[in-house]
Amino acid sequence: AALESPEKFSGSCSGLARSKSIPSQTFSSAVVTLWYRPPDVLLGSTDYSTALDMWGAGCIFIEMLQGTPAFAGGTDELEQLQIIWKVLGVPSEDNWPGVSLLPNYRPEQSLHSEPRQFRNVWKR
Repeated sequence: AALESPEKFSGSCSGLARSKSIPSQTFSSAVVTLWYRPPDVLLGSTDYSTALDMWGAGCIFIEMLQGTPAFAGGTDELEQLQIIWKVLGVPSEDNWPGVSLLPNYRPEQSLHSEPRQFRNVWKR
């Protein structure tokens, strides 16, 4: 997915999610451009649904408003998670039940930060 101009969006990453009404199977966690990949997939989940496309759409909506990607800069999964956690805070079982079961969940490797108000992150 890419924002080619304020008027034109190229959604090449959309449509990768699977309907939950279709019997589930394991998929790859190496889907979607890194900057638009949702946290559960970055944490190693291979059981994803349309939520994957919704996360990407949200990131692109922010990009359209701001003129820059919402979570830009990650070059690998861990770095990308750190960028997301700086805005949303590091998840725990209290605010994301089941997160500790994801294969790559290692909160000790994360910068512990509290969630920030979006208006303080994205100014437009």
